[in-house]
Amino acid sequence: HCMRLDMSFHNDYTPGTMIERIDGDITELSNFFSQLVLRVMANFILMVGVLVLLYREEWRIGLSFTLFSVLVFGLMIAMVNFGSRFWAEEREANSQLVGGLEEWLAGTEDIRAVGGVEYVMDRMQRFTYQLYRAARKAFLAGNMTWGLAGFIFTLNLALALGVGAYFLQQGLITIGTVYLILSYSNSLQRPVIQLARQFQDLQAATASIGRVGELFALQPKVQSPADPERLPDGPLAVHFDHVNFGYNDEDLILRDVDFQLQPGKVLGLLGRTGSGKTTMTRLIFRLYDVSAGGVRLGEADLRDVALDDLRGRVGMVTQEVQLFRATVRDNLTFFDRSIADEQVEAALDALGLGDWLAGLADGLDTRLEANGRGLSAGEAQLLAFTRVFLKDPGLVIMDEA
Repeated sequence: HCMRLDMSFHNDYTPGTMIERIDGDITELSNFFSQLVLRVMANFILMVGVLVLLYREEWRIGLSFTLFSVLVFGLMIAMVNFGSRFWAEEREANSQLVGGLEEWLAGTEDIRAVGGVEYVMDRMQRFTYQLYRAARKAFLAGNMTWGLAGFIFTLNLALALGVGAYFLQQGLITIGTVYLILSYSNSLQRPVIQLARQFQDLQAATASIGRVGELFALQPKVQSPADPERLPDGPLAVHFDHVNFGYNDEDLILRDVDFQLQPGKVLGLLGRTGSGKTTMTRLIFRLYDVSAGGVRLGEADLRDVALDDLRGRVGMVTQEVQLFRATVRDNLTFFDRSIADEQVEAALDALGLGDWLAGLADGLDTRLEANGRGLSAGEAQLLAFTRVFLKDPGLVIMDEA
């Protein structure tokens, strides 16, 4: 789901934040629901059994404790609704801290080079303090459930003594029955304790459910059309038709950009940093939709082309190459088993990497480190070119490559 969301979403949330939201919240829910059903069922059965025995002794006593149990559940549910927002704040503060740590660790070299260590440590202390405050509030809200449980125990004992004394005075029960009522009321305490513990966990789980629900409620604005056009085979022409675009409604990056690139031709774009060169490549991939005008490949407007078809026909090589912790083969084919080893070897040889491949102990089965550790920048970029060769696109984009 997250991979299908727009780039604007990924710009707002760091990878660390997303990992915490996806893995942290889902793990919280998994741990909760793996224990919830059995514990709730066991304690519910015990509570029903005690109430049945009380009805056998005297139906009015059973009715009194039934109403009391309903009141208890009502109070517990109210406490869950009260405490879940504090747990949501705690989860959000935790994701902010994890997201910050991910950024700072990834940029350790740059942070040290520019002398930003003190600033980063200050930011980390702020995030940690925010997490501490949010966790303290959530912990106190959760402990209120236990305080409520203690109050309920007192009410339970008072109810048992009061009901027993009243019916004993009326001559409807014996002193032995009063003892049984006290014993049964004590038996009700165990399921209440267990359910209180589960309801405390439910506060955190409810917060996680809300955060996961918010994530699934987000839908990408850039979607494939219902009746898409097919891109033509072979090299693709590019036409920017009076394009306006901005990442927000106030500031336009591109204003009335209009040009055509014929199939098989080469076009180089020069400009200052921030002038919109990379933005144009993102529009060709339809990572964003234009604010005005249109972008065409061949004769087809990108908004009328299926996203899979578009991104299958356009290849891109960037300055920063992303490699996976996987084999050379999987890094080049993106785990596509339909691409034969001969094709991969031919592409590597065409790009001058034949000797490099021959020098690897396991050939295409050699495992690479994430982010290209152990490779030179040139080797990593040539591997990115190999990916494009294997894709055989109709248009190749090189962004500062």
